[in-house]
Amino acid sequence: MPVGHSVFQKVDGVSIQLFRYGNLVAGALVLGAPSYYLARAVQDAQNDLIGQNLILESISRTDELTQLPNRRYILERLAQEVFGMKRTRAEMCVCIADIDHFKNVNNSFGYDVGDEVLQKVAGAISGVLRKQDVVARWGGEEFLIMLPETSITGGTVAMEKVRAAVESLRLPAYGDRISVTVTIGVAVTTGDVPIESSIVQADAALYRGKNSGRNKVVLQ
Repeated sequence: MPVGHSVFQKVDGVSIQLFRYGNLVAGALVLGAPSYYLARAVQDAQNDLIGQNLILESISRTDELTQLPNRRYILERLAQEVFGMKRTRAEMCVCIADIDHFKNVNNSFGYDVGDEVLQKVAGAISGVLRKQDVVARWGGEEFLIMLPETSITGGTVAMEKVRAAVESLRLPAYGDRISVTVTIGVAVTTGDVPIESSIVQADAALYRGKNSGRNKVVLQ
C-alpha cells in the first residue's frame, strides 16, 4: 500500500474519531440545554408560588380598608405574647378603642365618609404608639390595641395620647360638621388568665366610658 495512502487512512481515522466526539459533545449540549431551562422554569415557578402565598398570607391578616392587622392577626399575636409572659411575668395592656357616634357619621354623610374617618383614626392611633405596640381593626368602628410590657399606668398614659390624637383629627372638606373622638377601655394582664378574659374586661371598661359621656379612657 502506498505510504501516502496509509498516512491518509491514519489521519482520516483521527478525523473520524474527533468527528464522533464532537457529535457526542454537541448532543450532550443539545440534550442538556432543555434540562437546564426546565429546571430554571420549575425554580422560577416555585419562587412565584412562594411569593404569591406570602402575599395571600399577608392579605388574610390585613384589614383591607385601614391596612391595619385584622382580628385574626391580633389574636395570634396576643397568644404569642401571653405565652412569653407566663415565663417573664411581665404585664401587658389590652385596650379597645371605639369611635364615638360613628353611626351618625354614616347616616349623615354616607359610608364613603365613614370609611375616610376609619382610615384617619387608624392612622392617628398608629402614629402615637411605640414600635412594639400593635393596633388592629377589631371590627366595625372598634380597634384593639396591644401594649406589651406595659403597666396599667403606662397603658393609661398611652391611651390618653391616642384619645388626644383622634380628637385633634380634622376633615377639611367638612369643616366643623364632623368631629371625631374615641372612648377607650383598658385592661392589664400578666398572662395568668385567658386573653379572652382581658378582652372582656377592656370591653366592659369601654362601655362604662360610653355610658358616662364618651371621649375618655376608662380602666378595668
